[in-house]
Amino acid sequence: MTVYDASPENQKRFWSYTKKNEATGCIEWTGRTGGKGYGMFWGGVNNKYEIFAHRYAMVVFGGKDPDHMLVMHTCDNRLCVNPEHLRLGTNRDNINDKVRKNRQARNVGSQNGTARYCETDIVEMKRLHSQGVTATEIAKRYNTNTTHICRILSGKIWSHVTADYNVMQSWDWVI
Repeated sequence: MTVYDASPENQKRFWSYTKKNEATGCIEWTGRTGGKGYGMFWGGVNNKYEIFAHRYAMVVFGGKDPDHMLVMHTCDNRLCVNPEHLRLGTNRDNINDKVRKNRQARNVGSQNGTARYCETDIVEMKRLHSQGVTATEIAKRYNTNTTHICRILSGKIWSHVTADYNVMQSWDWVI
């Protein structure tokens, strides 16, 4: 557990990295951010620990020690450090919150930015396999490994693409 430095000097330094968003009521972090967009603050004892700014705000200004719990944003603003917008929760609470607010990722298939194939490729792979072409041969055609093709053919990935898949289904999200 990180021990937080709640000294008046550290608190003053913390607030110097914030600005109030009058429209939302959020107090937004203006200091350094981490890779996922959360504010980062050197706020551990002797400033030896870099911690999430919203966790610091919860402990020092909200009066609650998150220990092993998550500090969740009720405002869904990762930069917000307003203690009134923060609450403690479990990972399950966080998942339920994002589902309830319809914020979960739904980028399946070619809608996923990391996809190497599109649905028509998967249909073609399945067609080739049904005609007796081996997974190894399909992998060579598509410049990938056999394990990846086996995962596609078994439905472990790209499971939304069936043998009778209509490519136009993938465009339903446009409407």
